[in-house]
Amino acid sequence: MVQFLTIPESEFSKERRKLARNFADNLLEAYNGVGIPMNEDQALDQSESAIREVLPNGQQTKNHFFYYIVNENNKPVGHIWFSIEDEFSGKSAFLYMIYINDDERGKSYAHKAMDVLRETVTTKFGIHEIQLNVHAYNKTAIMLYEKLGFKPLKMTMVLTDTQ
Repeated sequence: MVQFLTIPESEFSKERRKLARNFADNLLEAYNGVGIPMNEDQALDQSESAIREVLPNGQQTKNHFFYYIVNENNKPVGHIWFSIEDEFSGKSAFLYMIYINDDERGKSYAHKAMDVLRETVTTKFGIHEIQLNVHAYNKTAIMLYEKLGFKPLKMTMVLTDTQ
């Protein structure tokens, strides 16, 4: 069993730095994996820029929610960030980040957290749709999302050698 615990404002800047680092690591693996050179500084700059754009008011940005994922002993095992969006099909939740701490992986916490997310957006917001983006290299996440019933909606592809 897991539950969500709101990240206190006093801890948000620390968690935001982790979020930026995690996103930068994802960018590095995704871009370098398809032959687009990117170094750590570039990835971190791009990550920070994207977060500033999406969260102009930080943790107080409207319709954005930040939680620790805590286990049955109330120990934080990761964090989750999602928003409530108005889409052409109505309101939906958008999952920006789910992260399970390295030493807690393989214990089904991500799966359980996704179940809690589904329940939360349904009961609290009346929403029955969750969207997310996942990098193509992240096969573990893709398998989890498919197991939970997610279906591909769109795909971004890149051609790096046009000769």
